[in-house]
Amino acid sequence: MRILRVSYRVPPEPGGKERHVECLTREQLGRGHEVTLAFRKGTAVPAGADALALRPTPLSPLLAVKSDVLAFAAEVSRTLRRLRRPDLVHLHGDHVEAAVLGPACRRLGIPLVLTVHAALSRRHTRFARRSLRGLHGYIAIGSGTARDLVRLGSDPTRIRVASSGLDLRELDRHAGPPERERGLVVADRAAYRTFRSGSTSALAAALAAVLDDEEARRRMSDLGRRAAADLGWPAVADGVEETYRRALQAAGSRR
Repeated sequence: MRILRVSYRVPPEPGGKERHVECLTREQLGRGHEVTLAFRKGTAVPAGADALALRPTPLSPLLAVKSDVLAFAAEVSRTLRRLRRPDLVHLHGDHVEAAVLGPACRRLGIPLVLTVHAALSRRHTRFARRSLRGLHGYIAIGSGTARDLVRLGSDPTRIRVASSGLDLRELDRHAGPPERERGLVVADRAAYRTFRSGSTSALAAALAAVLDDEEARRRMSDLGRRAAADLGWPAVADGVEETYRRALQAAGSRR
């Protein structure tokens, strides 16, 4: 089968649609199909595929003022007339490109399939309805997108719903709260500055000094309780400060 794939953007432009276009093209080439890519932005053309050379139409500058996507679709439509007739035009976009490509494909008797990768805008409903009418088929990435197509008058019997490619079981595996590692909460500006300087013995001495200061201990207790409650950590305010104070003093004296 000869396929003309139309996508405004291809890799390395970022986005899921762009990766989808590249992967689908590779898969179809691997199964013996001929694929020609029409695109405006990006450079990636899988080995074995052709890139459609586009030229501006007389209307391109005017259309580009409103939408460069619309101008792009007009250029594809004009080039389509001179192209070796494909068996299928596969558009990855929405009603904007379909407004131009739909009539062009109907005039040439070429089936046009539209894949919509995201929710369709609720603006310009009349324009969207006219643009989406009478296409050969629709592929909706997700059930919400399929509902949008039906809302805009697309024939439900011609809509196929495809997965976005996410492994939902993998998402479920991470649905719960992450396991937390128990630790110690300390809070002191001088100790933090010492820690940043990289001196372990000075840090131990600074922390021990903080724990020897009653006001500092009270301040650290308040901060520690609030932080530890969220993190599930034991805080120096919870009756263990004396143990840590002695350990820090011992560490400081050994260094």
